[in-house]
Amino acid sequence: EFLVLVVLFGTTELLYIATLLPTVPGGDSAELIVVAHQFGVAHPPGYPLHTTLGWLWLQTPLPSCWSIAYRMNLLNSFYSTLSICFFFRSLLLLRKIRTGAQEVTTTDLLISGLASISLSATSTHWLYSVGTEVFALNNLLISLLLHTTIGFCKDPTLSQMILGAFVFGLGLTNQHTFVIFGVPFVVWAAI
Repeated sequence: EFLVLVVLFGTTELLYIATLLPTVPGGDSAELIVVAHQFGVAHPPGYPLHTTLGWLWLQTPLPSCWSIAYRMNLLNSFYSTLSICFFFRSLLLLRKIRTGAQEVTTTDLLISGLASISLSATSTHWLYSVGTEVFALNNLLISLLLHTTIGFCKDPTLSQMILGAFVFGLGLTNQHTFVIFGVPFVVWAAI
């Protein structure tokens, strides 16, 4: 399972890096890059989590030949790759719950891996993986909330519930539309 996850992470990230936009993409990207660089405030709702993580990322010692835009685009590719990995883990966890098994089969790994790679290659997911936008981080937080919710269903502990609430709160600090995704997860976990 771990080996498949490592291969999935490496393959997805390499594909995104190979197609990474070298400069500023369209839309809100220019504003989001400048705001992260200057640790400012973007247009409402402000995207504080995206800005803070972007600013912290830009403080790391990355090659100086990389533009600030390229560095921010690289961060988004990382968010997207992590979202695919959490999606993969969620599928495996669902399979364990459904079958009652402690271990997953080779078929489970193959199907979950193919589903995850398919998601990573969809045009919308790819678009937000190679340029700066808030959606890649949103996808990561949604996949993390999905994984946490499924984990709560498997092991309904207070710590799982607190983790889910924390992820939901983080999601709301990234993009206000997160509430649309969060409420069904909360209802599902309550049932």
